[in-house]
Amino acid sequence: MHVQRYRAFVAAFLNLIPSLMPYLGTIFCILRIYCSLGLQIFGGIVNSGNSDLQGTDLADNDYLLFNFNDYPNGMVTLFNLLVMGTWQAWMQVVAFVLEAFFAEMELKMTDKSDEEGKKAQGRKDRLRLVGSKTQSQRVDALSHHMLSGELQQTQCSNP
Repeated sequence: MHVQRYRAFVAAFLNLIPSLMPYLGTIFCILRIYCSLGLQIFGGIVNSGNSDLQGTDLADNDYLLFNFNDYPNGMVTLFNLLVMGTWQAWMQVVAFVLEAFFAEMELKMTDKSDEEGKKAQGRKDRLRLVGSKTQSQRVDALSHHMLSGELQQTQCSNP
């Protein structure tokens, strides 16, 4: 039998389970919250008798089993989303939004520190207010700040 080959793998996996329990417990609790929410919002909508779903991709590909009509089906649906979803595409969007947010926050903090420095030097005539920029100026500054690392890399790589 080939069971002997996998003995080390199974032993390592079983040794990891106690250290993974806090993470698995957190994921399970979050799945329970989303399942309860899904039952309240989407319960009873997806079923084989719903005439609005006939001829859609949902019915044609046998996805009617994945629904929030009851708790076990809801948990199976969420598990499928957790394991088989296209999370890499969503994470790229989330990463871009977070990067834009933090870049704008950094620009505002830089503007604020520049203003405080100018106040300390007595140059109140050239004081820039955060709200005095137009939206296009803020977008240009934000885009330049976000892409400055890539611009520096391309300039360094070109001799």
